[in-house]
Amino acid sequence: MTAPTPDTDLAGAAETTAQAVAQGRQRPLLRPLLRHPFGAVSLTVLTAIVVCCALARLIAPYPRDASDFTHELSGPAGAHWLGTDEQGRDIATRLLYGGQSTLLAAALATVIAVAIGTALGIVSGYQRGRTDRAVTFWGDLLLTIPVLV
Repeated sequence: MTAPTPDTDLAGAAETTAQAVAQGRQRPLLRPLLRHPFGAVSLTVLTAIVVCCALARLIAPYPRDASDFTHELSGPAGAHWLGTDEQGRDIATRLLYGGQSTLLAAALATVIAVAIGTALGIVSGYQRGRTDRAVTFWGDLLLTIPVLV
């Protein structure tokens, strides 16, 4: 018995997906992720982080910029779960509120990238020829930048 090659695996997956779509069934998105324990744990942790940051006003132990000058640079304790910084601010509270800004920036960057990519893809696919080559060239050029930096 021979081992399946990646080409046959991809072809089989494409056929299975095409059959499922033809029959009106959709392939579940989370099932492959949840099939592996590491994927399930990762999804759970990511969901917990997003929910905690979204509910920061409700679950944060202190106001955003509240200072406790009697506990500057203290370690983790009952009053301050992750300790305090040099100005006596609770680190857990600052992480929760800081996570909101980070998640908002990531979501906004994703939305902008999808909008620009979709628009360029539609124009490139519709116009073809030089336009397609120019968009592909600039896309390839942008993909090399992280390697150069």
